[in-house]
Amino acid sequence: MLAESYHCVCGTLVLVLPGYANLAELPRRKAEGLQETPILVIKSDIDPQSAMLNSTLNKTAQVVRRPDGFEKRWLWRCNRCKIPWAYELKVEQESENDSTGRMMCLLVDSLTSTEALKRAADESGD
Repeated sequence: MLAESYHCVCGTLVLVLPGYANLAELPRRKAEGLQETPILVIKSDIDPQSAMLNSTLNKTAQVVRRPDGFEKRWLWRCNRCKIPWAYELKVEQESENDSTGRMMCLLVDSLTSTEALKRAADESGD
């Protein structure tokens, strides 16, 4: 099974994605006024498809104004440097077949893959 791991910009391991080769394989959030953002759909509090490490989920939501209204975002922050690297949304039920769940939107500018860190270390001679 493929697994990709990602670090915060400070170097702390924060995310492991088993079953994915990289963020490019994740679905994208497309919404008016937002840049396309890779998303993880979280099925339960303990999702075997992903692992959030060395991170804390804010207890209070950040309210963001959007062209179509407001959105509540719960930020995932690195425990070491406190920089947010993702945010969660609560997804409402749209039909009888759907279930209410959580969706994690990754802030890709705050993440660096383990492979990229290895390449940078090799290039610098460390």
